Amino acid sequence: FVSYFSDDDFPVLNSKKYDGVHIIIFREKNKVEIWSEDGREITRYLPSIIKEFLTIKKANFIIEAELEQWAQDHHQPRESVAARIHLKSPQPDDDLIANVFTCLFIDGEDLHKKTEMERQEALKSLGIEYSVNEIPDLKHKLNLVPNILCDNLKQLQLSTQKLRYLPAS
Repeated sequence: FVSYFSDDDFPVLNSKKYDGVHIIIFREKNKVEIWSEDGREITRYLPSIIKEFLTIKKANFIIEAELEQWAQDHHQPRESVAARIHLKSPQPDDDLIANVFTCLFIDGEDLHKKTEMERQEALKSLGIEYSVNEIPDLKHKLNLVPNILCDNLKQLQLSTQKLRYLPAS
């Protein structure tokens, strides 16, 4: 894939590929809504994740995340996560984690046409402290996706080789 990049494309951010269900999280004051990639509102299935979002000091944002399921330190297939958010009755969400990867809107500012670097700065301003590429500690419900800044093709290639062998990548 690195052959698709030219020198003008750099710098770029590189991160692990998380394999779960893509979600969009909306927060306005004390109200949090979570929507799935298929357009369903799934807030009621994720009470622990909602609770952690409500601890964030910023009260007005829209972010994207990849919702993953882990059981005894083993990553579960995305189909398992999709099945969980389609059940008639919500189940405990203690085995789920939201891997937060970008910010689209914050404090009245639309960021979707901004650079990814600018969106990452906004995302960092939320204060999500937990940020790992390894097997997650599920006492945390939010994982800020770690990025590797690559200034050239060689850095991109080396970081990709490293990232592809991480757990569940």
